[in-house]
Amino acid sequence: MNLSKTKIAVLMGGPGSERQVSLASGNAVLKALLSIDLDAVAVDVTSAEINLPEDIGLCFNLIHGTFGEDGQLQKILDEKGIPYTGARAESSRIAFDKNLAKQAFIAAGVPTPKSEIIDCTNGPVLPSSRHHLWSNHLARAPQWVLKLSKPWNKRKPRSQKPPGTRKTS
Repeated sequence: MNLSKTKIAVLMGGPGSERQVSLASGNAVLKALLSIDLDAVAVDVTSAEINLPEDIGLCFNLIHGTFGEDGQLQKILDEKGIPYTGARAESSRIAFDKNLAKQAFIAAGVPTPKSEIIDCTNGPVLPSSRHHLWSNHLARAPQWVLKLSKPWNKRKPRSQKPPGTRKTS
């Protein structure tokens, strides 16, 4: 893609709680793009209804948190056929959901600390048993996690030694 001939929409703001940070980031990137003579315009996104100027060739996503990083915005841009910066919709959705991301890491053999899921639906209540540990969750992992693990499941995960330990002979 030749950026010198591409109209770039700098998406900023967003409907989430990180709106002000996103506006600051977006304005900084817009200023940088304009300083190198690229055709860039600011687009203040306030809802899922994104109004883009005509002839946009690329969206530069600077919307933080919910809507900008969770796959929602990416899905909308995919449906409109507009290229954008950052990860695609599905990988954004998985990465934003910490439980799904953890399942993917475990399935891929990435050393991951044990954790517990705490249901805060009715206020925070600690689990009464240790059955929530992630090491037991892989048996109930979604199909996409099991498929993801295929290329790596033949390798043994490296053992993790506590810091400061050395092999002795």
